Amino acid sequence: MPRIKFPAKSMSFWVAVILSLAAGLSVLFALRQLYMPVKVPAPREDIKAGSIITQNDIGYITVSRRDRHAMAVTDPQLIIGKYAREKLYALEPILAQKITSDQKEIMGISGTLAPDETYISFKPNEAKWPSGLRPGDFVSVVGVIDGGNPQVIGEKIKVLNVSGSKPAAGQIDQLKNVVTGSENSITLALKWSQLGPLFYGRALSKEIWILPEHPAKEAGGKIYEQADLERIRKEAFNQTGAGKIDPKSQRPVPGAR
Repeated sequence: MPRIKFPAKSMSFWVAVILSLAAGLSVLFALRQLYMPVKVPAPREDIKAGSIITQNDIGYITVSRRDRHAMAVTDPQLIIGKYAREKLYALEPILAQKITSDQKEIMGISGTLAPDETYISFKPNEAKWPSGLRPGDFVSVVGVIDGGNPQVIGEKIKVLNVSGSKPAAGQIDQLKNVVTGSENSITLALKWSQLGPLFYGRALSKEIWILPEHPAKEAGGKIYEQADLERIRKEAFNQTGAGKIDPKSQRPVPGAR
């Protein structure tokens, strides 16, 4: 049988064939990368906001690589043991911004409180404090009661937050410069047992001052007794009379020392 001879092809023809095959393979590879199914972690059931995520909460769903969210977490070990910032829905990829390892982000400022503590905030029109106070400092709260008698109405109270104030250059400046402005506030953490005396003293006081304490200060800070104030008034104004204050204006504050 005679051989069938194919017409000779030039080198350029074979180069074109090879390039066409390479282009086709690259298109197939790109399509595979784009549409290839991948597994991503997802909740088996809805997870409530604030819940800690456990191994049993996590399963997998299959999506195409094209449809996988750019922020979807692909490693379950980066999810387990974290807290859900918001509700996580079943069979939906878990996005990185929806989980956190910091419980305080979930609980807000309450997450910084001890079990027997609460907190209260003051604006500059409600109290005065030096500009150097920072979170973690301890303070005493002093009220100027009717009749001009200052009383300690709270001690060993922790500063949780101070907003809107700027630090002064030194300690003396901090004590002389008092925070003012409606945008400023101070938040204090205190035990529930301290709340009654603070509220009662606040209701009786014409002014409230929040004063820094030394870390080693012992409880029981003493403000002048009424007799001491009378002596100071007499010495300051050269008053020789009895200088008695109407006893009706002297109202004791629970917990005052």
